Amino acid sequence: GIRLRAVSDRPFDLDEAFPRFESAGKADIEVHVRAGQLPSERGEHPVWDSGRGWTVSRRGTDQVLRVRGSSNRHPPAMCVRVPESGGPAEAVLDDDGPLLYNVLSVPVGPVLLIGALYTRGGALLHGCGARRGRRAWAFPARSGGGKTTLAGNLARVEGTTILSDDTLGLAPTGDGWQLCGTPWSGHPEHAASQQARLAGLGFLRKGPKSGTTPLNEAEAMRRVLARLFVPWWLPDGAARAMSIAHSIAASVDSRVATLTATLAAAQFLVRAFAVRESRRTSLSLP
Repeated sequence: GIRLRAVSDRPFDLDEAFPRFESAGKADIEVHVRAGQLPSERGEHPVWDSGRGWTVSRRGTDQVLRVRGSSNRHPPAMCVRVPESGGPAEAVLDDDGPLLYNVLSVPVGPVLLIGALYTRGGALLHGCGARRGRRAWAFPARSGGGKTTLAGNLARVEGTTILSDDTLGLAPTGDGWQLCGTPWSGHPEHAASQQARLAGLGFLRKGPKSGTTPLNEAEAMRRVLARLFVPWWLPDGAARAMSIAHSIAASVDSRVATLTATLAAAQFLVRAFAVRESRRTSLSLP
């Protein structure tokens, strides 16, 4: 796994899912956090605007992530400078509360993790993930696509652990991919600090009855790429995302999973993905 460590002179207001991801050992990324006046933007060159309240700029060789903040101050405005040298990042938060906002929450934590994963050939995926034994399945979907509903139903199927209902880590192995849980979930109970071999992808689609339809490699790659968190702010971010999407599509069974919002649909999905099916086989449930 990849360890992110935040150090400050005040405690954090941790999200509920974070404590179960705490671990010992040397951090891969360290962030030194303080509250105070945000540094000037002078000398920064814009690189990326997410359109969701945060931007990435360059100051020399360093990366600067800025969060505009919101009216309810959650999250607050902040500036995070990430040195290219690999030394500790420096975060300044416009936060005067007794508990500092969790700087490793969205968007800063995922952005830092995306950068660390991409240097190792991995990525973050927008989807629900479930583990059964040594195998795991990812169910990518856009916001509102049914990820959290599916996670709630899958959690009721005996022997199934939900890795996340929103954000999943993908890490390459010698012969495939590992699917990893993350603390950035829609619901805290749908986040597990576990990982397992990725055995299949089910791209979620809502429908009147449940079924799966196999995808060819090209279509699977297109759909994977659409659900990856692509680091457009990195010089080779798009090219790496293309390579990752191609590798995943070529190595795992990929399907469109049409589901109703029922426990029976989740049970069907477990059965459908329990065995690696032929790409030419369609499964359905009346």
